[in-house]
Amino acid sequence: MNDVSNSLLTKRLEGTVSVVLGASSGIGEATARLLAELGSSVVLGARRAEKLEAIAESISSTGGVAVAQVTDTTDPTALQALVATAISRFGRLDFAVNSAGAPGRGSFVETPVDFFDHVLEVNFRGVVLAMQAELPPMLEQKSGAIVNVASVGGLVGVPGLSAYVASKHAVVGLTKSVGLELATTGVRVNAVAPGGTDTEMLSSGTKEQRDFLISLSPMKRISEPREIAKSIVYLLADATFTTGFTLSADGGQSVG
Repeated sequence: MNDVSNSLLTKRLEGTVSVVLGASSGIGEATARLLAELGSSVVLGARRAEKLEAIAESISSTGGVAVAQVTDTTDPTALQALVATAISRFGRLDFAVNSAGAPGRGSFVETPVDFFDHVLEVNFRGVVLAMQAELPPMLEQKSGAIVNVASVGGLVGVPGLSAYVASKHAVVGLTKSVGLELATTGVRVNAVAPGGTDTEMLSSGTKEQRDFLISLSPMKRISEPREIAKSIVYLLADATFTTGFTLSADGGQSVG
């Protein structure tokens, strides 16, 4: 029996409510689909309305529960509205996944500081704003878990990705601090650090860039988004004595 069939049978997250940001593609989409397969009611947030609606409809057509809401992760009002939708529709918020992100390629010397500002606004400030929206209902109910999607670039340096790497290191540091700050509240905050993953962001690069990422991985391959989604679900639902931690899902890249 494959893991999809097993997930559909167990529904072990039935009764829980999840918010997934960056849900219109890649790791966010895969995580939303897996959570729904496991029985969680999922509120999907991203900027691309058409793709978001199509994913929500696809989840619903296979027996899952999904609501799509266009959300800009750099807009605090939009993030508050997304969480409010979860509360109004389902009465609680158990899990949140902050997966929206922007690439940050380029030579450091030639990269304008405005580009650093943009990448940090999406990849770091967006996570700050998202958690500030997600945490109040979790703290009120004294339970919940958040996973921030960082990157192997949040654990090691990668040449040619200085803006991206800086933003993801910031996410890792933020996750450590907030996880420890909330350690006695019943709310856990962790991060996952994927290596090269078959997403739109990776596809926007060149073949040479893809081959370079493969060369960095001891497993010598690119991961599938669903592989990362499994790590996220583990941190959300199973790692109940873990907080402030960043789980590497990078084929061994950060080990050496």
